Amino acid sequence: MTLFSKSLFIFLLVNLASCSSTNETTKQTIDSNTQTKANAIIRHKPLNQAAIIEFNFAKDIEKKYDDLMSSFANKSNKINWRSSVMTPGIAKQVSHLFSLIDKNSTDEVIKAFFTLKLKSKSKSKFDAAFINRVIGNLYAKIDDYENGILYLEKSISGFHLNKNEHISSLKTLILLNMQQENHHKAIDYTYDLLAARGHLTSDNHLKLALSFYKLKEYAMAAAASNKAYVIDNRNIKSLSLNLSAWYDIKYYNNAVSAAHLILESDPNNHKMMKTISNIYFMADDYNNAIKYMELLFIKSINRTEKNMIRLGKMYRLNGKHELATALLADCLKEKKCTENENNFSLLASWYSDNENLKQAEAYYDRAFNLSNNYIYKSLLAQTLINHKQVEAATKAINLALQNPLEDEAKYHSYTILARILLAEMKYQQAIFEAEKVPSYSKYYDHAQKIIVDINGTQNAK
Repeated sequence: MTLFSKSLFIFLLVNLASCSSTNETTKQTIDSNTQTKANAIIRHKPLNQAAIIEFNFAKDIEKKYDDLMSSFANKSNKINWRSSVMTPGIAKQVSHLFSLIDKNSTDEVIKAFFTLKLKSKSKSKFDAAFINRVIGNLYAKIDDYENGILYLEKSISGFHLNKNEHISSLKTLILLNMQQENHHKAIDYTYDLLAARGHLTSDNHLKLALSFYKLKEYAMAAAASNKAYVIDNRNIKSLSLNLSAWYDIKYYNNAVSAAHLILESDPNNHKMMKTISNIYFMADDYNNAIKYMELLFIKSINRTEKNMIRLGKMYRLNGKHELATALLADCLKEKKCTENENNFSLLASWYSDNENLKQAEAYYDRAFNLSNNYIYKSLLAQTLINHKQVEAATKAINLALQNPLEDEAKYHSYTILARILLAEMKYQQAIFEAEKVPSYSKYYDHAQKIIVDINGTQNAK
């Protein structure tokens, strides 16, 4: 979902009861500046110590941001603004050129203003600044941002424009620099705008937040977007950016509090339900991750294969292995999940976790029959040795090694064979197999551990 022009960030990717005593403690711990967000998450779960640390960090960065804004706002009273008017002859010619804008091409009007600049005998700095401002705006109109920036910068140099015209030029300079991805300059011009006017609007803070975000200054982006929301709590875009900023620095409690505020403003926002589930998942809060994914499924929303498998993985991480297995088995049975080797293998591994070796073997066989890939015989051997089925594991691993395997699958098989030989107390043969696994393989550490265990066993004797 695009939040505004040329913004690249998107909505990234619970059954906990309320605890009044925890909530009261939290309310005493968290500063009032962050209380709105704290309340958003308190309504859904008690806060833990990690959440309190995150909220207090947010409080600190928001104070730093407020202090920075105040330092520029305080400059507004020190600017001596002019109340200038154009010289009569120049004003008449400018008025005439303005009348041509709708009748002639913008390029032609720009050329006419350049001609006016060259032929003008006016010594008024206001006249020159005003014409530069007009030229800059005309360049911006035809998407010539480079020249637009150049002439608008000339227009504000020396503070020769009146206050409102100067401020208007700064606003356009901010937008043009953002369009050009010149975010450092966009930020500087926002500071200039604050110094000129004495305050920023919610939208100004949001643009500033986006520039910070683009520069990967995520904490400042979070503070600026929070300020945008504080000024105008209808500015939901500011919450979206706040969510993204906190998520990118892995402050998941702060991110999910922004997500809850978004969901409260739009209870039928199914994308945000999924986002909340994903954030809780990243924070290892599987109860809440499951709750929000289940809410989507209850509403028959997002019951995609990917999400159903993701929910199954959440169940497993939360110790609900039977639920995970039943979900994927039903998904395959009802043809909602694709009957492919990956899903068969995944279900086999989940059956293995449930001590259901018969079903595990059946689904590894289905994966093998579909693909003719002997890695599934190696994975079956792994499952069998995990359950101390040495004879059956030996048969499966020998079948795997007697047939073509890709390199990593071969290294996996060497490791499993080493484990089987270790179980049979054939130590030297186990070491021989483990040493076949090269250091660049993802199975190398596992193979080395087998060797260390064997050496430890032999030394103990």
